[in-house]
Amino acid sequence: MALADGPTTQSANVPALIHQLGDDSYKARAEAAQHLREIGASAIPALREAKNSGDPEVRIRAQELIDELTGNVIPTDVPQPPVAGNGGFYPQSYRKRESQTFCIVDASKDGRSIHIEQYPTGTVMTISGQIHGDPVTREYRFRTDEALRAANVEAYKLFTEYMPPGDKIGQNVTVQIQVHVQGAPPKQQPPANH
Repeated sequence: MALADGPTTQSANVPALIHQLGDDSYKARAEAAQHLREIGASAIPALREAKNSGDPEVRIRAQELIDELTGNVIPTDVPQPPVAGNGGFYPQSYRKRESQTFCIVDASKDGRSIHIEQYPTGTVMTISGQIHGDPVTREYRFRTDEALRAANVEAYKLFTEYMPPGDKIGQNVTVQIQVHVQGAPPKQQPPANH
């Protein structure tokens, strides 16, 4: 994702975080990558040096982070929900996790999945669905909502469905809504005994 200069208070941790990109634990690698995203552009010089690391995992992840931190990547198409299949029965779900430094949304609707990660320095939105009947996943990386809207109006409309304008990274909040539709009729609540 193209990112502006982010907070620099964690810049001293950059070498340790880069080293952690090669950790045996996926969780440790993912946490390091997230912290480096939050640090933003000030981590780029050290990430460029990390491309010469003896650890191939560090080299690969460093290049991926450099790509994210240096430029908007916005495909021109948008995966669509699959054509009628599965009897037309697709579970719908929505989950949103927020803190002061990030907001993550995972949603599924009509057989298409949407994953959004928003940081103070930019956003990554991943959409999985179909294009011309073939399953595809597209990743959209952008610094501002306006950059996405200017590059791909259809993707912007989908983004604002799950991240309405004005929603900013906020307090520690987790919301989870899961709805299953077009399946069995809803369960009836037993009458309350008085």
